[in-house]
Amino acid sequence: MVRKCDIVGMFLTSLLVFSLFVSVCSVGVVGVSGFTAKDKLPVLLSDVFGLDLSKYTITNDGYGVRYEDGGYIEVEQCGFKLVDENGGMVSVMSEFYNGFPEWVFISPSTGSLYYVIEPPDGSVEQLRNVFERYVIFAEKYGIDTVDATVALDLLSRVSGSLPRSELSPTKVSSDNMSLYISQRSFGFGCVIDGFDIPNKTWGITFNNDRISFHDRFELYGVWGLGVFSEEEFTSFAFDLAKKFCDASVFYEDKYGVMVEVKPDWSKKRSDVGFLMIPGQFYNSSRNNNFLEQGTGVNMGSTVRDALTLYPMWTANFYFSQPIGNIEGIQVGVWGDTKEVAYCDVNGFLGNSQYFHDGSSDNQSNFGDLLGVVIILIVIAAIVAAVVFVKKKYK
Repeated sequence: MVRKCDIVGMFLTSLLVFSLFVSVCSVGVVGVSGFTAKDKLPVLLSDVFGLDLSKYTITNDGYGVRYEDGGYIEVEQCGFKLVDENGGMVSVMSEFYNGFPEWVFISPSTGSLYYVIEPPDGSVEQLRNVFERYVIFAEKYGIDTVDATVALDLLSRVSGSLPRSELSPTKVSSDNMSLYISQRSFGFGCVIDGFDIPNKTWGITFNNDRISFHDRFELYGVWGLGVFSEEEFTSFAFDLAKKFCDASVFYEDKYGVMVEVKPDWSKKRSDVGFLMIPGQFYNSSRNNNFLEQGTGVNMGSTVRDALTLYPMWTANFYFSQPIGNIEGIQVGVWGDTKEVAYCDVNGFLGNSQYFHDGSSDNQSNFGDLLGVVIILIVIAAIVAAVVFVKKKYK
C-alpha cells in the first residue's frame, strides 16, 4: 500500500536529484551480501518490476554514500537515466539503507516504460507474482524481507474485486502482519498487539506509468508500544503544556500597546499522534547544534539502538483563540521512558521570538526539526512580529 507519508516521500525524492548526481563515488560500498546498490538496482528493475532494459541506454549514472543516525545507517544513493531509441528518458532514483531498498522511484519524463513482464492490471495473481519475484531477488542479495509464507497466505485471502485507488485499499490482517491491496498497488505492514507499526513496511505501486517501491520491513526491530495509553499520554502532555504556559508570559499587540495575555484553554482542541522512531534518528550534528541553542529533540538518558524503532507520542494543544500567530503548545514524549523530547509553542510563519525559563521537568524545546527551521526563520523576521513571549524571571 502507498500510504500518505509515502506519497509525500515520492515528492521529496525529487529534491534529492541534485545531490544524487553530484555526490558520485567511483567505488561502491559493498554490503553484507557482497553487492552494492549499483549491482542491485538494475536487477530489481528487470527481474522484479519487469522492465525491458534492452530497450534503453543507461546514462547519467550516479552513486554516492552518506551516513545517518549517528553513522549507524549507511545510505547508498543510486540513480540513472534510461534513454530509449527515440531519445525519450526515464528517471530512476533510489536509496538503499544498510543494503535495504529504502525507496525506489521510476518516472518517465519524455519516454515510456517498456516491459518484458506486463505490469499488474488489477488481478491479485499478477500482484502476487511481483511479490514472488521480489522474494527471489531478496534471497539472491541477502535482503531479509517479509515472511513469504504469511504474505502469500494474506494474498490468498483477498476476495472480490480490488478497489481502483491505492488510497482506499482492501485490508487483510493476521496476528503480526497486515496486507493493503488495490488494483495496482499492495503492501505489507508489521502488526504488534493489533497496531500497525510505521516504518516497518513493504510496498509497491504501479500508477500512471510510474513505479514506486520500498522495503524496510526488516531494516528495523521494534522496542514495543511503550508505557502509555493514548489517554494517559494526553493527560501527561497537557499537564506539561500548562506548566510551560505557567512558566512563560505571552504578550500581544493591542492597538500599538504590548499587553500581557493569558492562554485560554476553555475551548481547546488537540491532535494526538503516535510514531515509531529509529533510536538514533536525531543523533546528528544538526540536532546537537539546535540543542546547544535551546532547540532540537532531547534524546533523553537512554541509549537507544539505531536499528530499533522506539515509541514517541506527539500532541498539539490549541488555545481557544490564537495569541497572535501562536496557536498553542506542542509536546513530544518518548513512549519507552516517559522522557520529554520537546515542549514549546506551536505557531505558523510570522510569530515572534519568545523566551522560556525551562522550569518544567525534563523538557527541551521544539522536537520537530522542520518546526525548528521555521522558527529560526521567524526569529530572523522579528522586527515585523506583533506577538512575543517573554521569559518570566523568578
